[in-house]
Order: sequence, then C-alpha cells, then structure tokens
Amino acid sequence: MGGRIGFSSVADKGSCFWLDFPLCDDKVEPPPAADSGPNLHYCFEDRLVLYIEDNVFNMRLMEALFEQLAPMRLITATNAEDGLILARSSQPDVILLDINLPGINGFEAVARLKHDALIRHIPVVGLSADATSATAERALNSGFVDYLTKPVNLSELIRTLSRAMEGKFVTHK
Repeated sequence: MGGRIGFSSVADKGSCFWLDFPLCDDKVEPPPAADSGPNLHYCFEDRLVLYIEDNVFNMRLMEALFEQLAPMRLITATNAEDGLILARSSQPDVILLDINLPGINGFEAVARLKHDALIRHIPVVGLSADATSATAERALNSGFVDYLTKPVNLSELIRTLSRAMEGKFVTHK
C-alpha cells in the first residue's frame, strides 16, 4: 500500500508503534465489465447504499470510496438497530452489513430484516474480516445475497453492488 510501519522502544518505559499510509487523490474508476456485458457504472445513477458498520475507520474508508462512485450515495449507521430504522425510512437499493456488530450482530440483523415486510426486498451484502468459508456459507444461508471480506476489494465491491441492484443473485436457500 506504499506505507511504512515502525516502532520505538525505551526499556522500562514502553514502546510506540506507528503506521504511515499515503493519501490517495486519484479518482477510482470502475473496472471494465467482463465479457460483453453492460458497463458496471450505468446502474449507479441515483442509487442509495446503506452501510451498517461500527468501526469508524472502516466507515470512513467506505465513505471515501463512495465519493469516487458518485452519483451513487452512501448513508451509514453504527449499529444494527439504527440501521434497520434507517433502512425502513430511506429504502436503500442495497445494504452493506458488517457481520460482527456489537449488540445485534449481522446474522440477527439480516434475520430481522427478512421478517420485516417494508424492507425484506432490499438485498443485503455481508461484510467481514472473517474470511473463513464456514462464515461465508453461513452468511449465504442466512439471507445475505453475497459475502465480501475486508479489506474491501473495490472491483469486487462494484461488481457485487451492480449485481445486487440488478437482482442477479441466485437465492441460496
């Protein structure tokens, strides 16, 4: 990522660790569509994505990514309870839902969402640092339309959002 990591240590006083990452000013372009399919960016006009995430750094990263995907808009919630309320009031096109939330976790949140007639139609993409196949399979069997791992791969995120907004996922139940 072009950054640096380091530390300094003083005996009997402690250590200081640091990370240094350069800021990226480049515009992020959507990847070219695979095969002869439609351009992935076309479906993002006037679309709304709800991101439910408790980690402020992950949220800021996603907000920065979405600035590059305008006119698609991102709204956020820091917990599942607020996220479900926001989903009802704003009716987003897709929900990105962190699996490991405090209180109501992502699995319980998607179960509640699927039992709510006002929001059950909204596709939900699971998002977690847990890259195990067991968790991904559990997510797909729990009602998520897809499962992405952190750190987020921008090309994969764009393809996933495009498929979700077009309703091109196969039901996993």
